[in-house]
Amino acid sequence: MMADKEQNVLITGSTGLIGQHILFEKLHEYASRRKQGGVIYLLIRAKEGRGATSYIRDLLNNRWTPDYLKKFPLNQLLSYIQIIEGDIRDHDLDILINNQIPHHCSLQVYHSAGSVNLRIGEAAEQEVMNNNYKGTQTLLRALRFYPCQFMFISTAFSCGIREGIIYDQHEPSADPMYRNPYEQSKAEIEQMVESFGARYHMKTQIARPSVVVGRMLDQPVCYTSKFDVIYGWAQFFWMMREKAAAKKLRIQINLNSGMNIVPVDVVAKACVRLSRTNIRQLNIVHEQSISHRDYLSQILNALGFDHYEFVEVMPEDLSSTEKFYYRTVGSVFEPYLNGPQYHFDTTVLTQLMEDVPQVDIHAGIKDLIAFAMAHDFREDRVREGEQAPGDTAFHARVHA
Repeated sequence: MMADKEQNVLITGSTGLIGQHILFEKLHEYASRRKQGGVIYLLIRAKEGRGATSYIRDLLNNRWTPDYLKKFPLNQLLSYIQIIEGDIRDHDLDILINNQIPHHCSLQVYHSAGSVNLRIGEAAEQEVMNNNYKGTQTLLRALRFYPCQFMFISTAFSCGIREGIIYDQHEPSADPMYRNPYEQSKAEIEQMVESFGARYHMKTQIARPSVVVGRMLDQPVCYTSKFDVIYGWAQFFWMMREKAAAKKLRIQINLNSGMNIVPVDVVAKACVRLSRTNIRQLNIVHEQSISHRDYLSQILNALGFDHYEFVEVMPEDLSSTEKFYYRTVGSVFEPYLNGPQYHFDTTVLTQLMEDVPQVDIHAGIKDLIAFAMAHDFREDRVREGEQAPGDTAFHARVHA
């Protein structure tokens, strides 16, 4: 790779949670040094009623903008950015990118755009195939003649259902089992990215975050722009607090297993650091998973939903509320809540992030959920900048 001062950056998915935090990290790099290190290109799909430029301006000028960026003038931050209005699925993406990004200097790509749909079925399969697999394929083809370093933001669960230690360089299973089409699509994209890189002499890297939640390092903490995955599970019980009968709702989990949860600001910092190395694959995870019983009870207690019980065997006499749970959100999360016990080898990640404070996931869960409750689990209310629970007190609690 060429020197930083000659390198441009392309970020896809900058309107998503991980992508916007990678943008924050890169902007801080650019603004903190005297010499500009190239242009940050953002591939953004225009949305009805809101232009891409307006979106980025608002993203960099609201109460949730990281404090470390607020000390820089907005116009200075915007001067580093050039927006390309388009979509990774566009049939003319090749022309669009090649007309706007020069070939004469190296290009660092952070590809985080895509759909997070954990459901099963044909509709979910088609969504992740069209948005994730075909979109990445189109993007790679558009970049094939660039002096390019391509980082694909995958998922730590692309290895499928596994027990025991999960390494960064995990060997593919002879007969892999996935929890949903999303995981399978990520695994197939990883293979495509590496094959494409070998064919076109493009350096590729695979970054695999585990379950991503809001910020826990950078002020203002708790912020998230998406209430999906764990937040989606919590939202079900938030909506059912008053509707559910007093009888306990029995939630089936593997009492010996857990979930690996990582804050989005940690993920973004790790991705940027990873891009400066020759590491090919990295699981970006917390050093320890947290038991299902632990974080789920933290969530439910924070929600004020106290009539629940964890069970290992699916009850036969389901109540109407339980049937509704297992038919809806329970069907999405059951493969995770009842999967085998596993943990990640974090040797390489620990070395890469040695100066970054560890966060206490256990202490932070209730505050992350409080943030969601303060906004009624509505992403539009986060964008409106409504008040959230005390950030400073939480920041003091979550650090180990």
